[in-house]
Amino acid sequence: MALRSFLRRLEKQANEGRAGFVNRDGRVVRYDPDKAGAELFVYAIKLWSKDADEDPPEVPPILKRIREEARDPEAVLRRFEPDSPGRFMSPVLLLDPFEAPFEDGSESPEDGA
Repeated sequence: MALRSFLRRLEKQANEGRAGFVNRDGRVVRYDPDKAGAELFVYAIKLWSKDADEDPPEVPPILKRIREEARDPEAVLRRFEPDSPGRFMSPVLLLDPFEAPFEDGSESPEDGA
């Protein structure tokens, strides 16, 4: 019994400050929310600024895992939405890279203003 509670405390300490999501088989996948948010932001900027004839940028590992493993990918990506909607993009749109990247359906912030 003491070993089990000791292991739970260690696991809790190891996961402090880390976010997670439930994958399709019920396990929790942990990630660093600051690092994941930065990767998603950079990826979105690269998608937005690339030329039409350029290949799309490489999908960040966290987005691959969310797309392929998360039980509810949309709910996971909603955690990364900006505090003021409409100011930038909704990360939920990264689930389908062919949609317009801005919440109002425009392809650039100037189009929707």
